[in-house]
Amino acid sequence: MIGPEAKTAPAILMYHQPLMLGHAAQLGVDLMLSGHTHHGQIWPFGYLSRLYYPLQHGLYTINQCKLYVSAGIGTWGPPMRLGAPPEMVCIRLHPTPK
Repeated sequence: MIGPEAKTAPAILMYHQPLMLGHAAQLGVDLMLSGHTHHGQIWPFGYLSRLYYPLQHGLYTINQCKLYVSAGIGTWGPPMRLGAPPEMVCIRLHPTPK
């Protein structure tokens, strides 16, 4: 576990699948970045994808840990998207005022 007294910088975790956010929060991770879901890619497969990956797309928070799940720009299987537009994310990190 990363205790607050031991942290000298933000802890950022890049984890391909949007799973284990609660565990990351327990470990003291500040920001988790994931993808993998393609936000369903082709309607109606997003409904099936949500069964295994309930955190599909966007920003989620548990305690002080934030997770951003990107829909990405690629595809899996058929080279098409329907109802799930591609997304290229730019995240700017700013220091917190002391």
